[in-house]
Amino acid sequence: MTNNTALITLDQITHMSPSKAVDVLRNKDSLKSIIERVRVEATSEVLDVNQKKDRERMGSLARTVSTSKTTLVKAIKAAIADMETKVRDVKATCKYAEDELNKIRDEVLSPRKAWEEEQARIQKEREEAIFLRIENIRQMGNVQYIADLSELKDMANALEAMPITIEHFEEFVGDAISARDEALRSINDAIIHQVQEEARANALAEQQVTIAINEIRLIPTEAFSKCASEIALMISELKQKSMSLSADSFGDRLTEAQQAADTSLQQLQILLNSKSEESQGSTPITLNSEQVESATPAIKRASLVSTTQHQLESGMVSISMREYRHLQQCEAELEALKAFGVDNWSGYADAMASLNDHAA
Repeated sequence: MTNNTALITLDQITHMSPSKAVDVLRNKDSLKSIIERVRVEATSEVLDVNQKKDRERMGSLARTVSTSKTTLVKAIKAAIADMETKVRDVKATCKYAEDELNKIRDEVLSPRKAWEEEQARIQKEREEAIFLRIENIRQMGNVQYIADLSELKDMANALEAMPITIEHFEEFVGDAISARDEALRSINDAIIHQVQEEARANALAEQQVTIAINEIRLIPTEAFSKCASEIALMISELKQKSMSLSADSFGDRLTEAQQAADTSLQQLQILLNSKSEESQGSTPITLNSEQVESATPAIKRASLVSTTQHQLESGMVSISMREYRHLQQCEAELEALKAFGVDNWSGYADAMASLNDHAA
């Protein structure tokens, strides 16, 4: 092996023209022979790593390989440097052409692009308007703060009459129908709730009226154990109460309440008369024909039992005080019981007849 530091000569590469060097170096096979010669020169010597001079020789051979590598790489890069410059220029030219042609293309497409953008804007506005109408339909079902039943019914009628067609909602007609159905369900639920609430309120009001009327009817039962002065006070209070009865409190049952008050006043008056005359024992009392006509049916029937022709002609009848008080008490009790529906009892008529027969 020679002692030359350069294992090979690269003149044939370094002196080539750039275009020829590029053609030669395009294939790896062009360099295999050179690389193989470097390998043979660097590995052909037998060296002993235990010897200092051999270790130094190994370093020298390695530097020679590195030098050959540097020379070869520089030669290759030098060969393609000009080509790279040309490639960069070509790339720049390509980019210029691409940009200019893109500008021409965009200029040609500009009217169409503007038209498409305008159509997209119109389409968006159209859809937003339809969506807004659909949302307004859906919001009509938001009725939790509406308590007026007639207003709810008007809203339901308006929804049912609303035209939901392709002409009005185009491709979103299905969404509009769903929104209307949803709103109608909500309104119908609210109507049902309001009807139920009104029914409950009416039932409660009716119950309160019934209680008030029954309280008027039961007033005479409270007078049985009272003295004449207390009964007179009750009559005065009931008369005042009767005068204050109004449709605001009793509605269409005002007449019924007034009749209950009149009946209770009659019964209280009978009881008052009874209490006032208790001290007279069984002294007969005399009633004129008007009193007989205004008396309750049981008293009238009992009075007529002992009526003579002369008494009828004179318009006067006589019964014992004991019978009179007995009939008063029976009639008051029966009227009070009738207030609770006892008159619907199938034996009520027989009981009345029996009492009248007993009194007679």
